[in-house]
Amino acid sequence: MCGMNLALVRDALAWAEQRRVPLALLSLNQEKAFDCVSHEFLFALLEWMGFGPDFSAMVQLRYTGVVSRVIINGYLFKLIVQRGGFRQGCPISPLLYVLFLEPLVEQLRSGHDFQGLHIPGMGRVRAKVSAYADNTMLFLGREEDFSVVERVIKAFSDATGARVNCCKSFVLYAGAWAGRTDVPEGFSLCRDLGGCFMEGQQRPKELGHRPQQVASEGQELGQERSLPDWESACGEC
Repeated sequence: MCGMNLALVRDALAWAEQRRVPLALLSLNQEKAFDCVSHEFLFALLEWMGFGPDFSAMVQLRYTGVVSRVIINGYLFKLIVQRGGFRQGCPISPLLYVLFLEPLVEQLRSGHDFQGLHIPGMGRVRAKVSAYADNTMLFLGREEDFSVVERVIKAFSDATGARVNCCKSFVLYAGAWAGRTDVPEGFSLCRDLGGCFMEGQQRPKELGHRPQQVASEGQELGQERSLPDWESACGEC
């Protein structure tokens, strides 16, 4: 999954830069991901998604009335009631967190007012969102997409208590938007990021310095040539 996500991002950058189509990659990192999970929201989500009563009861048993104690210099402190979040090391925590983020991803994926990036040769299929654990990459191809994304993120945060880690999130413009550093549509999340815009030479190392050149429209975008790079980058994930 990590390699597939990297391939999608690299090919999107290559396509946008070669065809000069507007593209903004909005990379969102969830702040204290496991700690900001609402148990109440999770239990309601399991029921809404159709999980059986036995599975839901098992999850609720693990995360209802949970307490912790801290040991410092051999001294055992008072009980701390854990009202939210997942415990690190719990074998089902990663899977539950994926379920927790699914409403956000699905809202972005299925929303008709969020256009994303057109995928060549795929008809109406568009690249909108790529998610891996607590990292979410959004593909924005219109100015209006910023407002839609901000609205969806805010609604999800209000409902769940999840927060975006602005220090680890960034906006990368490419293609026809390369070099931009403005704030589209008054996008407040960009202001929260403190102007954290990245240019081509500042690409995160896992994305590579320059994207592979794409083939003709409708063909796979240089996947065979860049596969070794993707596998190498995936090995670092």
